[in-house]
Amino acid sequence: MRYVKLTILLCGLVWLCCSSNLFASQVVSSGSICCLEPATLYTFATFQLSGAGFSVTGEFDDPTGTSSFGGSGYCPPGTLLPISGSTGGENFGVGTATIGTTSYPFVSWFLPGNNPLGSVISISGPPILMSGPGIFRGTFSFIGELCGVDSLNDTSCTVSLPNLTGSGIVTVELAPIVGSPNLYVSEEYYTFTPEPASWLLLGSGALGLAGVLRRKLML
Repeated sequence: MRYVKLTILLCGLVWLCCSSNLFASQVVSSGSICCLEPATLYTFATFQLSGAGFSVTGEFDDPTGTSSFGGSGYCPPGTLLPISGSTGGENFGVGTATIGTTSYPFVSWFLPGNNPLGSVISISGPPILMSGPGIFRGTFSFIGELCGVDSLNDTSCTVSLPNLTGSGIVTVELAPIVGSPNLYVSEEYYTFTPEPASWLLLGSGALGLAGVLRRKLML
């Protein structure tokens, strides 16, 4: 009987974690946006976003923003590099998606001529002081909406993730420019980390379960 109660308690804890608003809000707990380069050399950036019940990949070009997220890429030492910007609409390309147990090997995150079907992602964070050549890191917050179709005949989102949120570490690589005092932003990429709230939820649940187990075993 004791072990039956403990099993029920454990199942309840798992259900609580998986059904909480935290996990239902499409929190990106792992993945990356890579690799942003100066606009003059820009090709495609890629993204890989994963969370509870979803995993998506894709690409985009021509991001808009300030010095960060697709800016000019040049700055003198001592510059505060803004961590902000967004991209959306026709800048998005194709990718893949897995929602629950359903996989989509081809997804277009933008369907030309159908404006209601659009995707957008935005980044913001404290500016980073560019003191000299090297690698610099800071933090960022992320919000986004992804609407994907797997057929040009679709008139609604086959893959819909309307409330994406997340946070993580931004890494900026600066290189010197020969014959110039300026620095060159050679690369900028974003790595997602689990939300502190999710660790708090899981950690508190684990501590509670450990306490119950300890009391039961001592009886």
